[in-house]
Amino acid sequence: EPAGAADTNATVIRARRLEFDYARRTAVFEGDVVVTDPQVRIESDTLTVVFSAENEPETLTAAGNVRIQQTERRATCERAVYTVRSGLLVLTGEPRMMRGNESIAGTRIVFRRDEDKLTVDNARVQLVPGQRSGGWQDVVKPR
Repeated sequence: EPAGAADTNATVIRARRLEFDYARRTAVFEGDVVVTDPQVRIESDTLTVVFSAENEPETLTAAGNVRIQQTERRATCERAVYTVRSGLLVLTGEPRMMRGNESIAGTRIVFRRDEDKLTVDNARVQLVPGQRSGGWQDVVKPR
């Protein structure tokens, strides 16, 4: 286990292969990528992390069969790009967010974490009558 992996607050990334490019300040994880974090679990074919000059993550791009799980909510897409500074998460490639049997889908889903706003292009919302939830807001609003 890597140092700090036993810490429950740690973010752990596992993959079949990792390539660091020090000149470009990038880390590319390939093959069965799994990110485990206290807030979220992400699975994808690849994950590219771009670092700032201060060695802090700037952007994280998960690509290929992306699955995101956060408590009762989950999302699937082909590409997810998270910009750390702005708190912007962009899902493309048949993106879909689900909770129970309810879902929201579109051609692009943009979540602005800092503003607590969600934008869905070409939206399709599926609500299930009688399901105990707060409706579509429960599907999209993080806890």
